[in-house]
Amino acid sequence: MECLIDGPSVESELHQYYLERYPQHVVVVGADIFNGSTAALQSFRNTTGVTYALLLNAAATSGGNMFALYGDRDNFIVIDSDANRTIRFNARQQGYPYGAALDAPRVRALVDSLLATTVGVEPSTASIDWQLSIAPNPAAGAMRFELRHPGVELAPARAEVLDLAGRRVASLAAQPHRGELTAWGWDGRDLAGTRVAAGIYFVRVRLGERELLARVARLR
Repeated sequence: MECLIDGPSVESELHQYYLERYPQHVVVVGADIFNGSTAALQSFRNTTGVTYALLLNAAATSGGNMFALYGDRDNFIVIDSDANRTIRFNARQQGYPYGAALDAPRVRALVDSLLATTVGVEPSTASIDWQLSIAPNPAAGAMRFELRHPGVELAPARAEVLDLAGRRVASLAAQPHRGELTAWGWDGRDLAGTRVAAGIYFVRVRLGERELLARVARLR
């Protein structure tokens, strides 16, 4: 869970910024790494006014331990660009001490650079030409991923599901183009055929040089 001192900054300078400029490409999730109560999480939301997703009990999430991976201090901001490539922003190395408010401009600069090289789209075209939708979301059963795109000639579209640490959970069969819509179904099972634990995941779709990322929530 973001510290109260950072919550408003994350909301206004990161979440809303990318929600407006890069729809479907950037997902903001607040993680409660101390396994607090639902009431504590709601109090945080009421106090800060944040509207991005808040993940409860991240320190004991099945398949990944946020506390063990990233610690209990704001030294790192981890940005997942690829399952085999992760960019880490070290706060202390960037010149501001532990406990200082989030330096949103520096984080934005890093994310913008990442989007320009990995996603390769401008804000003005991302929301019009390329849209990744998920329904139902959240869900306990099957989910359908739909990618709407300009009907250009590209390689088959590929989709995969990642956990919060960027590890591949499921890989979905490549789909050929059918006009401007490409779709996949996911039954909530991992690569071993086991149903995944409830929690937050990401679906990543690649179509030619284009890449889109969206958040999905699995229920029990």
